[in-house]
Amino acid sequence: MDNKRDRKVLEDDYENESSSNNFRNSNNRNYNNDYFKRGDSDRGFKFSKLIFAFSLIAVVVLIFFAFTKNILPLNKRIMYTAGLLILEGIFAYIVTRRDKKPLKFVASVLMIIITLAIAAFLFYFLKLDNSIKIMNKNRINETDNNQNLETKVETNVGESFNVYISGIDTYGDLSQISRSDVNIIATVNLKTKKVLLTTVPRDTYLPIAGDGHNEKDKLTHAGNYGVQSSIDTLENFLDIDVSYYARVNFDSLIRLVDVIGGIEVQNDQAFKSSVSGKYYDKGKIELDGKSALDFVRERYTLTDGDNQRGRNQEKVLEAMIKKTLTPSVLLNFDGVLNTLHESVNTNMSTNKIMDIVNSQIFSNKSFDIESQEVKGEGTMDLPSYAMPDSRLYMFVPYEDSVEEVKDAINDTLKNE
Repeated sequence: MDNKRDRKVLEDDYENESSSNNFRNSNNRNYNNDYFKRGDSDRGFKFSKLIFAFSLIAVVVLIFFAFTKNILPLNKRIMYTAGLLILEGIFAYIVTRRDKKPLKFVASVLMIIITLAIAAFLFYFLKLDNSIKIMNKNRINETDNNQNLETKVETNVGESFNVYISGIDTYGDLSQISRSDVNIIATVNLKTKKVLLTTVPRDTYLPIAGDGHNEKDKLTHAGNYGVQSSIDTLENFLDIDVSYYARVNFDSLIRLVDVIGGIEVQNDQAFKSSVSGKYYDKGKIELDGKSALDFVRERYTLTDGDNQRGRNQEKVLEAMIKKTLTPSVLLNFDGVLNTLHESVNTNMSTNKIMDIVNSQIFSNKSFDIESQEVKGEGTMDLPSYAMPDSRLYMFVPYEDSVEEVKDAINDTLKNE
């Protein structure tokens, strides 16, 4: 009887212990599950905050460049900045809440997309900025009298300004000093979307500034004293301020035309190039880089000589400007940038270039490009300061033509 009672007590104790163990095991399992779930939640919380940090940094960097480099017009800069900051505020609210798991996932995906998009944009923009800096640094070896061009600061340059386009008669390195055979003043008005190209013939007889000591000679010889001499000479001649310049040579033109896929121009007169021997029909013609160089250099076989050459140079420049703004060229962004910094010297800053780009992209109106030229007559009877023992062809401008050209430039500069 006692044995049975003892066995019963032992069985009850075993069952109680088993029940207690099961209870403890169940509690341990629940505790462990809660622990791992909380760990997963903490890791997700930290990951979302990390993505948010990268996203916020990307937005701040973008805003910094937008306002320091004139990316987008000012009103759009303010609008997009406000939108991005509001969006980042929403992201901050979502990622700091532990009870917003579905929203947190969506926000994380959006933040990743925004961060990658900003990174890609800044990558290409910094490439553009670097190319412009290279074009600024690749300055020609100016004489001491012309060093003010190298340190010229943009002052009082608003929505209208003049750019001197110089084409020197050499191949190879742009740092060479040489005669300027192309002398075009591009008058740009960003408000009215007008561009006026004014050609001054290379042989125009003018007082040459700088090391030309204001002695009279043909304009092309000013290039031998540096680009600042050419700019000062033209400023004095046309009573204008020239804020910027762009300088190219023969190789530059070939590369620039080829990288944009060639151009189409209207040829006013059929001719055979005295340089290459190639024949060019009258009417619309397609030009690659080498053909474009033929087209802008030819004067000997043209009826109107250097005057027609100046008009042909304007045609090529206008065609290049229009072609550069086409989608096919914009898609070849890397190729164009690489060619630009190899082929152009300029003192134009990234900010001013962005002003021009913004004016074109964020406007319903394209630039209206017109052209004009200084008219006059030729003579062999005038002395040359640079070559006093030689009889050279000189182009004497008509006074009324000069006044008409000045008036047209001033009218274009006006914001009307």
